[in-house]
Amino acid sequence: MKFLTLLMTLIVFSNLYPLKVDAKEPLLTLQFIDKGGRPLVNMRTKLLHHTETTVITDDQGMIRVPLNEGYPEKLSVTTHFEYSLKDEPAFVVGILDDNGVLMHVKNTFDIVVEGPKDLQQVLKIQSIDQANLRYNDQLITVYQYLSDSVYFYDKVLSVYDDFDIPTFYVACYGSDESTFYFDNITIISEPDMPVNNENAPQNREWHEYNHHILFNMHKKWPQAPEGYEKNHAGFLNVNTSDSYVEGFAEFMSLMVGEYSGYSFGDVYHPIGSMELDYIPVDYTGMGEEFAIVGVLWDLYDEINDDPLQLPLKDIWAVLSQFNNDFTHVYERLATRHPRRKMQINQIFLNHGFFINLDQGNGRWDFGEPYISWPDRYKAGEYFIDLPRLDGKIFYAYTKGEKIGSAGDVTRPFRRTTMAPAGHCIKTENKSVCYTVDVAFDHEDIRDYSMRINNNKGEIKFAVPPERFGATITVQPDQMECEKILTIRSDEFYKSYQKSVKNQYYIKHDFAPIGEELFTEPEAYQYYPDPVNDEAVTDEDGQPVMVFVQKESPDSMTVQGFLDSMAVPLVFVLLIIWLMTRIKTDKKSG
Repeated sequence: MKFLTLLMTLIVFSNLYPLKVDAKEPLLTLQFIDKGGRPLVNMRTKLLHHTETTVITDDQGMIRVPLNEGYPEKLSVTTHFEYSLKDEPAFVVGILDDNGVLMHVKNTFDIVVEGPKDLQQVLKIQSIDQANLRYNDQLITVYQYLSDSVYFYDKVLSVYDDFDIPTFYVACYGSDESTFYFDNITIISEPDMPVNNENAPQNREWHEYNHHILFNMHKKWPQAPEGYEKNHAGFLNVNTSDSYVEGFAEFMSLMVGEYSGYSFGDVYHPIGSMELDYIPVDYTGMGEEFAIVGVLWDLYDEINDDPLQLPLKDIWAVLSQFNNDFTHVYERLATRHPRRKMQINQIFLNHGFFINLDQGNGRWDFGEPYISWPDRYKAGEYFIDLPRLDGKIFYAYTKGEKIGSAGDVTRPFRRTTMAPAGHCIKTENKSVCYTVDVAFDHEDIRDYSMRINNNKGEIKFAVPPERFGATITVQPDQMECEKILTIRSDEFYKSYQKSVKNQYYIKHDFAPIGEELFTEPEAYQYYPDPVNDEAVTDEDGQPVMVFVQKESPDSMTVQGFLDSMAVPLVFVLLIIWLMTRIKTDKKSG
């Protein structure tokens, strides 16, 4: 009886907890991370395991490979800095070869699975002293920051569902000086490529990708129909199209940071806090794009003291439409929120978006925008004649002036990132980064801090406009010093004209305590690999060409120039010789 009872008990429990005797095939899990441990998500990999297949990492940076041959198993995986979204590349990060072709930087891992203990492996991608893999850290930084942008536009704003956004190509080390965007390609300059560069990510990856989004939503740029227009010229331009393009990129950078959990808040590097009420005539007219950012931030920011706060979806409902200038943005906001028009007007007024009808004095004065800025003003050149009070620019609203556009009495129908000229400290100290702390005299203005790079002895950052009384302190970021630099904003602007002429405000020795740790970055060089090189290709399978070398007399070698002139030169010499012979014959005759 006891045996029967025990048998029945075993049968019951075996039904409740069945024994799994069928062994599933082993599953290999590979996770790809950067040197800080962050997963590389949605990254294209090429798996060589019996056959070659393309596998995309998941949201944890993982791929999974079934193993059906038993142990040991061998395979290899090659990674590309290519982000896949909806089965298409959202962006590709590469470097330029010597012919201007965008090339993949690939990391290959040979995997050996000896047994169950090897079924979970973490593969770290970082810089190593081997050909182009020395640039891994820099390219991964770009990749990770762009991942934040794509996630934001996909998950928060659903941009890729609503618009046709093509692949974004990033050419790292693509120029000697400038970082810029054109034709779905961003060029990141060599000076901007260090991992800790002050422009990353707000004024580098995010800014340029925001340009990519703005253009491709409607396949055209906001632009002036006629008249003067120059990038970053701000209030000098005939309308606010260019300032809107830049202001959109800067505001959306703040949004990417906000939704990705970064601590930037309202601070846009290397300019400063967008909580300040910048107006279009600040920084000799360059302040217009920051005034646009300030308007959009004030509409959004829920912790400020502005009269209105809108959710991002309401602001995006306006920005996602085609706006040829910032006045279109104002008109759409006022139309969508008619009961809040008074509050909208106040925010636009706070940032100087109205047609100021006050007269200037008829002559150019320092601080007024002009064509050749920051070069010396030339008598007779075009400038914006702004009203003044007690010798200073006085840009104030008068009841009845049109709100929504930024303009002056000479342009009543005007529709409307780098540190400004002269905002620079020179030093011979070698510290790579400096902390800039800005403390305001008025308690209702929030203080802020920035990290700024030492670029060949120059520390460039924007000093807040003079009306915002502030004390700025500058010191090395990673070490102590004996002489912290303190600047008063009012003192800075007293000598600003001289600063513009000299291209810096002051020279300063921070007297660092201890040895300064400074490593000169290695100059960029492409390392060709005849076997393993792989060009980045477009949707038609053609290599992405960033620059095409063209021969011209300026770019040709001396020998090449002489070779090209060989036949004409011989012909000319022959003519000269014949003429000489004729003259000689005449004389002798």
